[in-house]
Amino acid sequence: MNYLRSFLSALGMFTAVPMPQLDWDMEHGSRMTACFGLTGAVLGALYLLLAWIFSFLPIPGLIFSVLLLAAVYALTGFLHLDGFMDVCDALLSHRDEEGRRRILKDPHCGSFAVICLFFLLAANLASVSVLRSAPAGPIVWAVLFVCAPTLSRCAAGLLLLCVRTMPESSLGAYFKTGNGPRVKLVLAVTALAALATLLPFAGFPCTAALTGGTLLGTLLGLYAARRLGGVNGDVSGFTVVLSETLSLLLLTAVF
Repeated sequence: MNYLRSFLSALGMFTAVPMPQLDWDMEHGSRMTACFGLTGAVLGALYLLLAWIFSFLPIPGLIFSVLLLAAVYALTGFLHLDGFMDVCDALLSHRDEEGRRRILKDPHCGSFAVICLFFLLAANLASVSVLRSAPAGPIVWAVLFVCAPTLSRCAAGLLLLCVRTMPESSLGAYFKTGNGPRVKLVLAVTALAALATLLPFAGFPCTAALTGGTLLGTLLGLYAARRLGGVNGDVSGFTVVLSETLSLLLLTAVF
């Protein structure tokens, strides 16, 4: 029952899906961290449902891609996209570590964030447009939709647990407190289960593409954490967004 409460809380915090309000405590936070991958799987199932609905609309392929991307980001409440923009502003500022962290906390949106967002959305839009015409069956698309966000959130959770937390990040510390090897194991097993599901249905090339995109996104998240003096919610969102975008780009090469 405790893990169910934590799972519902994770859905309520990291998605725009309405969930009941539950009390938080430090133990609750550690259980929520273990649910990161499952939260991604639920989001992936919702993405798949929306893609299926949009496929019945008499609209051009480019409009389909725009609608799907808008729905994907709206379902997360634009949370991870916001973190991506904040980190881009900080990393490209050419300041020292303290200056970068100060920019990271600034609520205003800088030019670097806008430029990076433009290229990110362009990459995603182009990828979805190409993949829509790819010769793959419905089962392949189903596992791809579910596994991609699962892997990206497992990677972000493991990064949060394995890298020191940014001093000013109370939320990062909340999800990290009390988490030992068991929670890391849960995230790792969830990621491996996603890959084990993906391999027999989508084949090795697709599995390699999602694995490579997730690893590249995680390495960039690690780089951001090193440059900013630790990991926080924004760095986690940065990792999620880049892992999924790079996975899409690599999938276009596979198909």
